[in-house]
Amino acid sequence: MQTSLQILDQVPVEDFMVKTVAESLGTTSMAIYRYFPSRDALILAAADEVCRLFRAPKEGATWQDTVTRWLRAIKRHADRHPTMLYVLGLNGRVSREWVRMTVPLTIFMSKRSGLRGKQLTVATYLFGATIASMFHMITDSRAAHAGHLLPRIADITTNDREAKVLRQIRLRSLSEREALDALFAQYIAGIERLLRRRAGG
Repeated sequence: MQTSLQILDQVPVEDFMVKTVAESLGTTSMAIYRYFPSRDALILAAADEVCRLFRAPKEGATWQDTVTRWLRAIKRHADRHPTMLYVLGLNGRVSREWVRMTVPLTIFMSKRSGLRGKQLTVATYLFGATIASMFHMITDSRAAHAGHLLPRIADITTNDREAKVLRQIRLRSLSEREALDALFAQYIAGIERLLRRRAGG
C-alpha cells in the first residue's frame, strides 16, 4: 500500500499500473492480484488509506469557521494525495474510510449548529456535493482555463447584447482561491438557510 501511494502521488491515476507496483516491490503483478482483484480495487484501497492519513483541523470560533477549516484541510490533503479524488464515486462506490473520516464533522455540526434529522441529512449531502465539486474543480481547472478549450463568442451567439454579456466572463482570470472561496461560501449559506428554516425564520 505504501508503494502504491508513493506511485500515485507521482503519476496521474489514469497512468497507474499494478505492474509498476509489482516491479517496485520486486515481485509480479499476479502476486498483487492475490490481494486485490483488480487495478481499481487497489486504487480504491489506496484512497481509503489516504483518508486514514487525514488529520482533522482544530475547531474554530464558530461552526462556519470550523466547516471552512475542514474544507480547506481536505483540499490540502487532496493536493498532497491525488488518489483522494477517488473516494467519492469510483465505480459508483463511496469509500467507507471517507465516511469514517468525515463522521467527526457530522457530529460537530449536530452539536454546534443544532441540525437534526432531515436537515442534518441535507447538510451531509451538501457537504459531499461541495467536496465533489471541489475535486472536480481540482481535476478540471487546467482544462477549464485553457484558452483553446474555451469556445469563441462568435461560435455561441451572433446577438450583440448576448455577446456583450459573455465578454465579461473571463474564466482564466478566476484564481483557484477565488473559486473555492465562492464554493465554500455557497455551502455555508445553504446550511444557514436550513437553520433559519428550522427556526421558522
